[in-house]
Amino acid sequence: MIKPKIFVSYSRKDVEYLNEFIVHLSGLERNDKIELWTDQEIVASTVWEKELKNRLESADIIIFLVSPDFIASDYIYDVEISKAIERHNKGEVAIVPVIIRPCDYSSTPLTKFQALPKNAEPISSWKLRDEAWMDVVNGLKRTIDAIGAPSHQSNTHAESTNKVNESNNNIDAIKMQIANGNIEQAINDLIALTN
Repeated sequence: MIKPKIFVSYSRKDVEYLNEFIVHLSGLERNDKIELWTDQEIVASTVWEKELKNRLESADIIIFLVSPDFIASDYIYDVEISKAIERHNKGEVAIVPVIIRPCDYSSTPLTKFQALPKNAEPISSWKLRDEAWMDVVNGLKRTIDAIGAPSHQSNTHAESTNKVNESNNNIDAIKMQIANGNIEQAINDLIALTN
């Protein structure tokens, strides 16, 4: 099984949430299941934008910590999200949005991807944030397993990533239709998905 490289994108105003997330990922890191990178690892004298873009380009999984400040960031929106979606469309990366604070997530290009934690309920809304983070970690484990699972066919990493993202996209789209009151369309799409 591959050890996926994980890139975490976040707003600097949400560093508290990033730090909590890193703590909850420490078990996966200690067991050598993931290679985690955030911009906090950029050292002095490094050309930060070049390093960030290199890491974004080489990641197997890109996690977006979504909040109002995240959505308001021009750099995140214009560079990080754009690059991630471009790579996703080529089948090179899995995209995992994590909703950390209530925001207009449905107006972003990330809305087509299955969000964590369950029901895309923001981390800040959970009574116990540790439970929310564990839900995120468990969802991430499923993504890691899906992109690293051996296949009896000659599936490449990109094909596996595409299947995970396509399945997640379909489920997320149906959830959004239900949330927007488009029940009939959601039912039709669900039936088509199960056929």
